Amino acid sequence: MITRTVLVIGLAISMIACGSAEKDTAEEQGAADEIAGENPVEATVFDPLVDAMKKAEGVQKTVDEQKAEWDKVLEEAENGPADGDGDGET
Repeated sequence: MITRTVLVIGLAISMIACGSAEKDTAEEQGAADEIAGENPVEATVFDPLVDAMKKAEGVQKTVDEQKAEWDKVLEEAENGPADGDGDGET
C-alpha cells in the first residue's frame, strides 16, 4: 500500500516537473530580449580556447599563402617562366 502511494506521488511529481506550463508572457519575453540585447555574448571559460583556434586558423592561412608563393617560385625555377617569354628553353 505504501509502495503504491509513493509510486503515485512520484509519478505525479515527475509529470508536474516535466509539464509544459506556458509561463512566458509577452512581457517576460520582451524583458528577456532586452537583457539579451544588452549583452549578447557572455565570456565563458572556453574563450581562450576559441581565441587560440581563431589565431591558429589565421596562421594556417598565412602559411598556405606562403607555400603557394614558394610553389610558384620553385615551379618557375624548374620549368622556366610560365608567361612564354620566348627565351628558347623547352
